[in-house]
Amino acid sequence: KPPFQYHCFKDNSHSGILTPKVLEKLLNLEGKSLDESIAEELETESRIHHNSSNYRVNRAVKYGLKVPIPNMDPYSTAKLAYINNRLGVNLHPEDISNSKIVLSLYEFLSYNNIQFQRNNYMDLINTYFIGFLSNTNMALNLRRVANDSVKLPPSLKERYTNYKIFQTNQQITNYYILPSQVDIFKPIRINIAEGPFDILSVRYNLRKTPDNEIFAAIQGNRYLGLIKYFIEVMGLILIEIHIYPDNDIQDYVLPEIKRVVTPLCDVYIHKNITPGEKDFGVSMSKIDEVVRKL
Repeated sequence: KPPFQYHCFKDNSHSGILTPKVLEKLLNLEGKSLDESIAEELETESRIHHNSSNYRVNRAVKYGLKVPIPNMDPYSTAKLAYINNRLGVNLHPEDISNSKIVLSLYEFLSYNNIQFQRNNYMDLINTYFIGFLSNTNMALNLRRVANDSVKLPPSLKERYTNYKIFQTNQQITNYYILPSQVDIFKPIRINIAEGPFDILSVRYNLRKTPDNEIFAAIQGNRYLGLIKYFIEVMGLILIEIHIYPDNDIQDYVLPEIKRVVTPLCDVYIHKNITPGEKDFGVSMSKIDEVVRKL
């Protein structure tokens, strides 16, 4: 969990780790002591995080899975070429691993010692889909890269589908968040897009040299839900939100974000206004970006 923090929104210079002494001062206890259990927990957390402001924002909730550097067999080679051609970038196998992209389902499951049974359904996923590992490490968001001539069952005909790595009865919302490490005592820029290709393009085309930034995709979920995840679950305070929505975003979404989020931090909306393009999941030559503050 993140360290306990405080931040004054009237004076940005007043922020830091919340220790027992700081809390006593903020509450103006005038020599009175904090509840012993509260003071003990704050003291423990402040010791853990002393001299350590770097905070990893894409930790596994439960399962410590890793994406291996892919062995470039013909299928993986074709999938990497698809990514690079679509985005106009030059990602290497190491970049694929670092971005939590799975080119081979079988390779990924074997690498993490996850038992599975080969069948036609699994073969089709392994051959014709690219996977994006969720922030919980419990699911893969799969993107079909097969052309229309390939015969697929109805369950795999959609462009995107989800593959549950672990079965659970819990209601868990999965996002695609590129691994990153940020300094929580400096302003953090959080970039949010609709799908994985959108956010990969933002990262590798528009923000080639990120400065204390996070890159995430909602994957069919709500923008507000992901923003709340960073604020309420990850405990991030000094943030600036940059949203890269599809051009067909529903009308109610942005007013809701403005009402709930803008009192807490600045929010910027980025649009790709290139004729014929609806999002940022394309090469730089097809992006004409405009930005406005919400």
